[in-house]
Amino acid sequence: MNKPVFIAMPGNPSTPSRRAMRSAHASRQQGTALVMALVILLVMTIFGLSIMNTTSLESKMATNAQETNRAFHMAESALERDYSDGSNLANMPLPGMSTTRNITDYLPTDVRVVTTYTTMGNTPPRTLDPDQIYSATDFGTANFEQFATATTTTSANTELKQGVTQIRHKYVR
Repeated sequence: MNKPVFIAMPGNPSTPSRRAMRSAHASRQQGTALVMALVILLVMTIFGLSIMNTTSLESKMATNAQETNRAFHMAESALERDYSDGSNLANMPLPGMSTTRNITDYLPTDVRVVTTYTTMGNTPPRTLDPDQIYSATDFGTANFEQFATATTTTSANTELKQGVTQIRHKYVR
């Protein structure tokens, strides 16, 4: 039951040497490691490029959102400034008239505010405050619409609309 053992003899041609066995095995694998390394490198390069593209797109989206938000706040502050000024509303004598103001004092870009005197109402709003009781025959409400358009330096723009009611003496226009 003993298995025969072959001993490699230097002169015996029937037993291959270890060196010959290694060289035959190596010739079948010649270049496989290089091909695998190149495939892995290609996959990693494609993955890296897609991550760079995604990061760039997300950065642009964040910038656009920030600029749109900035335009909104600029338009809102311009409406507030135009409303708190009051002279714009008080100087319009007849319904249907409108004024346009470009507010550039403290804003980085131009904001255009258009105020239109829409209608004259007959009765002022009711209140229980004795200091604010108005006569329905002498006073009425003046209704205005204000539009603000703000555009930033990167062309992000916002348009806002607000309605304003002002109590006015009916006979002083």
